[in-house]
This record gives sequence, C-alpha cells and structure tokens, in this order.
Amino acid sequence: MRLRSISAFVLASSLGVASWGATDGPAEYAVRWTASPGLDSATSVLSALGLRPGKVKAYEVKYFAVTQPAPAPTGYKVVGRERGPSGGKVDATYKVRGPEPVPAEVQTWKCPLTALNESKAEVDVGFLGLNDVKRAFSVSCTAEKSGLNASLPAGYSAKPAGCTNKMERTKADSADFEVKVERWTLPKGQAVIEVSWEGKDSKTDFERFRDNVVQPLLKLNVRPLDVSKTELGSDC
Repeated sequence: MRLRSISAFVLASSLGVASWGATDGPAEYAVRWTASPGLDSATSVLSALGLRPGKVKAYEVKYFAVTQPAPAPTGYKVVGRERGPSGGKVDATYKVRGPEPVPAEVQTWKCPLTALNESKAEVDVGFLGLNDVKRAFSVSCTAEKSGLNASLPAGYSAKPAGCTNKMERTKADSADFEVKVERWTLPKGQAVIEVSWEGKDSKTDFERFRDNVVQPLLKLNVRPLDVSKTELGSDC
C-alpha cells in the first residue's frame, strides 16, 4: 500500500500556485496528440526521442459518471475509472480534478473508496506548445483489483459511459528519465498518443520535460491536443 500526504501539498499549493517551486510537490507533465505516421505507437515515439522502449503492456479503460451525496467543489469534476488487462481484474480510481487555486473542500478531501490502496495529489501540466501549458490540480485514490461500484460506499454510484478504450503502455528503459508512453484506441476509432513524466512542480522539471520531450516532438510536427484522456475516452 502506498499513501501520499495530500493535505500538506494542497495547503502549500493554495498559498503559492503561480510561482515555480512554491510547492515542489508532485506533478505529472504530459503532451498528447493524434497518432501520425512514424509516431503512431508507444515504441516508435520512444525511439524518436532517442530512448529505449521497455515491455509493452495492454489494458482496457472505462470511464464513469459518479453521483455522490455532496456535489464537487465549484470548478471541479469527479471522475471514475476502471483499468485492467482484457478479461482480468480491474483497478478502480476515483479522482477530483479542477483549477488552481485549490478550494477548502479539496484541502480537506478524504478518499471515499472502501478498499483504498493508493492516494495521491498532484499538479497536472499539459503542454499545448513549447511554453504553452494548461495546469490543473487533482486528488485521487485507487482500489486495486476492485470494481468501482464495489469500492464506493453507500450514497455513491457510478454509471459507465458505455464504451471501452484500448490502451498500450510502455516506459523508457532508463533509470535517469522514466518517460511513459501510451497509445489509446478510442471508442470512435481515433488513436491518440500521450507522453508523460512524473516529477516535481518546479522550473527545473518543467524545463527538463519541455526540452527533452516536447521540443523534439514539435520538431517532428506533433500538434498537441487541448483535451484530457478522460474527455477523449468518455466520448462514445
């Protein structure tokens, strides 16, 4: 079981979200685009970045609309997800995601899942261009090998969007820069690639991902998408 402290990071984030290094807390940097010739698989993307691909794993991902006793904070959205191998047991994730600054309701957030295995808080930094990014804050928790409705307490329910996404994932086989690449086949047939990296919410890590991942991809004519995986995967 791996639990991260949410309250300390959220409180720090709410005090200084605009300045680099204000939190130095967890962040996920990402860029995603519609698959294009030469950059249409996880392994081809890592090779184009000069990184050696690791083992490719296949998953199925489903999204859910979650109803709950109290509404989400203003500007925030509740996301439900199940992810696992085809025909196997799935992990259930409950996430609350929205803009900064972080409201008081999120600062005191407690995971509702009854079979909690992991909880985390992070800033999501999505690249739309070389220095153009969209930032959001999220808190989430995951119950391993447990369906979403089975993990939610009384008063909560999750309705599936009604479609399944196919996803292939691999990581760079490098201890120094563990970039993750996913190829999503969406319900309507569109294929989307995402490259991401987990680091700190700092100027140093921002520039590292930008210079080593985003800039080379833009030179290869990648056109970043201004839409989240949840939005893409829920569009049935």
